[in-house]
Amino acid sequence: MFEPDYIMRMIRLMTRMIGETIFQKDMPSVSLFTEDDGLNTTGVFYHRLRALIAAGRIEEAEQKLFDELERFPQFPYFQIAMQFYQDLNAMDEAALTSGGFSRAEIELGIADACRLFDVEPNDVEWS
Repeated sequence: MFEPDYIMRMIRLMTRMIGETIFQKDMPSVSLFTEDDGLNTTGVFYHRLRALIAAGRIEEAEQKLFDELERFPQFPYFQIAMQFYQDLNAMDEAALTSGGFSRAEIELGIADACRLFDVEPNDVEWS
């Protein structure tokens, strides 16, 4: 049980540190609406990913995430990627496994997303 807890902590620290480094602030949760009450398209996309996760279709959600990251290489999508992996990391082991996913795949996904945005998570000092 020690190892998964350690991995979960490291993933949480890594996504938070990347978010703080890139955005110079804590990563807020993704909203469906903009400040002027318009529809936030990245927020809608994120909530679609959440629906896939809730349905146990984690691998499909990750594939859709990377399709969008490659189509729209913009930082709001990078923020969604970091939030996506934080959400997966918060899941218990049984839910991840039933969705065909693992903690190791979370780490790989974070690394892949970082590479798309020229962010090197291994260069960040973790405290």
